[in-house]
Amino acid sequence: MKIKHLKSAAMAFALVAAAATGGPAAAQSVSAVAKLLTPEAINAGEPVKISCEVENAGVAELAVPPHFFSIGASDGAGLFFVVKDEAGSPQRSACPPKIPPALGSAVPFRPGEYHGFRSFDLSQCFVFEEGKTYSISAEYVSRPNTPGAWNGSAMSNPVKVTVKEDTAKKNARAASELVSEWLNNYDYHASGAAKKSVLSLGTSAVPALADALRAESRLLAAGDIIELLGYLPCRESVDALVLFVVTGGGQRFNSGIGGEFSGASILVDAAVVSLEKISGERFSRDKGDLAEQWYSWHEQNRNTFKSALGDR
Repeated sequence: MKIKHLKSAAMAFALVAAAATGGPAAAQSVSAVAKLLTPEAINAGEPVKISCEVENAGVAELAVPPHFFSIGASDGAGLFFVVKDEAGSPQRSACPPKIPPALGSAVPFRPGEYHGFRSFDLSQCFVFEEGKTYSISAEYVSRPNTPGAWNGSAMSNPVKVTVKEDTAKKNARAASELVSEWLNNYDYHASGAAKKSVLSLGTSAVPALADALRAESRLLAAGDIIELLGYLPCRESVDALVLFVVTGGGQRFNSGIGGEFSGASILVDAAVVSLEKISGERFSRDKGDLAEQWYSWHEQNRNTFKSALGDR
């Protein structure tokens, strides 16, 4: 029994002595800290800048590759950035390693020593999409590719940045859902409220309306869409209306009346009225084919109108 106790005491003493002398059992503690230099919410296209630092917070000196404190090298050592989307999926960096593996022996990283990277523009290397929030961490990696180097890494705290969605695009998405719901449950006599809601989104609703007009085969629903386009002047509404004036006469629409009546000519006339409202122009059949006149006008004047989502 005494021998067993003596062995346990000797082992404990050896561990304490090793820690005190900086031997293999000495505490190793490398910490990294990241700080976002840009606002937590940015507009699309704005830079995403980060600063970071790494410190040997332990009691033992470490040997690290010469490029441990720099932007990562192709041997997997150095400073790397980990960017994840809301689903936790890592984003691929478009930037190759900044430097090749440095030649030479490992360098000392002493207790209390720290190194910082003042600013790095992550948007040079990563795509930050509108309407998404990203988590960003800095990771300092040491690999034993350099003889005698410590094999380990230190991951910083995560910082988050949200890329705000453009208001026009957000409204366009809302309009797409609204127009789809309205037409899927279409009732001509109860369309007033839905049309007001669509109009409240402004020209952001035009792409959804233009798509709906191309797919619509009901006379009354197509007429409502054409009417709405006339209240939303922009490049895309002009495109959709002129296209309908040129091609709509050859389409067939379900009028609910029966027989051979399709109502296409009524809708073409409605499209002309909407174009007159938008453009302030009025063409006469006495001067030639209306479709040709509006087509010619469109070629000359299309770019005088702003895009539905705003010119960028």
